[in-house]
Amino acid sequence: SLSQVDEAHQGKADGQQSLPQAYTGKGVIIGLIDMGYDFTHPMFKDNNGNLRIKGVYLPGQEQWRNLGESLDQIPDVDKDGNPVTTRLHGSFFTNPDVILDTLKVKDADGAHGTHCASIAAGRLMDYTETFKGKDANSGKLGGMAPDAELFLAIASETKEQTQLYPAMKDYLSAFNCLQSLHALRHFAAQQKKPLVISWSQNNHEGFHDGTSAMARFIGDYCKDGNLLALCASNEGS
Repeated sequence: SLSQVDEAHQGKADGQQSLPQAYTGKGVIIGLIDMGYDFTHPMFKDNNGNLRIKGVYLPGQEQWRNLGESLDQIPDVDKDGNPVTTRLHGSFFTNPDVILDTLKVKDADGAHGTHCASIAAGRLMDYTETFKGKDANSGKLGGMAPDAELFLAIASETKEQTQLYPAMKDYLSAFNCLQSLHALRHFAAQQKKPLVISWSQNNHEGFHDGTSAMARFIGDYCKDGNLLALCASNEGS
């Protein structure tokens, strides 16, 4: 009630029917760069049981690459602004049967991504459905944009990456984040839909003056008019 999201869902403002439309996230892709996802969570399905996660990108896991979509000819631009193509690392899935196959596509690293994705775009569920009748109250529980489509990317480095690139072990997570940002933008462009990204970085990065590679990459992304909510947090632990 404090955020008045329910009024935005109804097309109201301050209790009045004064917004140009109802805003529920319909037609928008919300992308998350995070870790700790439960792809099978009921918040990520619609009322008919269909998966609302339209894409999953695992930048550190090459072993499932053949099960997913190609990452070999991704449009990009060089430092002079000329169009080029690039190859992204990892695996990228859009098939819901593959995404829900927990033997292959899984992320056991906590629950932070599930939490954030549910706040951003969890579907509206009755309290009784959510808590199976235990201490249930009347009303709904859900996210800010319950009709949005989801694209989830995992930022944490993998054991395989650290074994392959031991000299880069301190930079693999940042590398995965930048690859994820690129993959999210490519997917939204393919779908011809607006994209909003939530990125849980959870630490500060670089020289704090905008000159680091990551700061410049993010700056260029935002200068192009792309929307990015970046949480630097307090470095977690």
